[in-house]
Amino acid sequence: MRSELQAWRARWPQIRASRGSLRAVILIALVVLVAVVPWPGRVTASAPLRPADVWPVHAPAGARVQALPFKEGDRVPQDAVVVSLQVPDLANREAAMRTRVDQQRWQAATSGLDEASRPQLLVRQQALAQAQADLAGVSTELQQFQPRAPFAGRLRDLDPDLRPGQWVARKEALALLVREDSPWTVETWLDEDAVQRVQVGARAMFVPDNLPGQAVTLRVASVDRDATRVLARPELATQAGGHLVTRPQGQQLIPERAIYRVTLAPEAIPQDLANRSWRGHLVVHAQGQTLAGRYLRQAAVVLVRELGF
Repeated sequence: MRSELQAWRARWPQIRASRGSLRAVILIALVVLVAVVPWPGRVTASAPLRPADVWPVHAPAGARVQALPFKEGDRVPQDAVVVSLQVPDLANREAAMRTRVDQQRWQAATSGLDEASRPQLLVRQQALAQAQADLAGVSTELQQFQPRAPFAGRLRDLDPDLRPGQWVARKEALALLVREDSPWTVETWLDEDAVQRVQVGARAMFVPDNLPGQAVTLRVASVDRDATRVLARPELATQAGGHLVTRPQGQQLIPERAIYRVTLAPEAIPQDLANRSWRGHLVVHAQGQTLAGRYLRQAAVVLVRELGF
């Protein structure tokens, strides 16, 4: 017994060394496994849920609201005037030009009645044609302030504070016309790392910001392969609470990284959400990604940027 204890005592440093090596090998194997095995993941983003077929109603220039024929939620027939706007200076110009056309028409009509005025007939006819052309141009410009519905639909997102007599600014959004029975869509933009993991047909979930208990199941319908240079939806920028980092350039928002448009189709729209557009939180089931691949791609991006390619 004593001899066996002495033997174990003599071999104990070797046993401890071999156990430490085994633990090191196991630890290294676990690290490699974590680095190279694709782990299931998800991609998150901000996005709007809205009808696909919409027509925005806005003021082409600064104008005064003359009439609001429809209220929020009303059905608007095709070719009906959605909002009547008035520009007093433009209306006065039209009235003056109509008077001018009437005068030129009378002068042209009386030019051939006597021998003395007959040589002025051609000149006055040309003046009448020019006055009529000027009047037509102003009338066409005025028609822009009487926006007509390109299709039958429902009026949505009408500014509740809008009243006749109120002035609106150039390009100010006034309402949305939603085509009847329009399909719904979710549209977002993802950076290059995220979009590589999103495939057409992947499942996703949309949760409106104002209704956290309500969720919509979706499928990825399309993924653009060309990057977007200008963010088309300012509400997705970080300045507006979105997920995309941008910088202002004039009236546009320029993404700091290359971004790609992704559209998703809802499987069904709950009745509680069918009366307006929503901004919310989007979660897309993405392809698995290895940690090693992720860091290698990031290192490659940094290397290319530093080398100036």
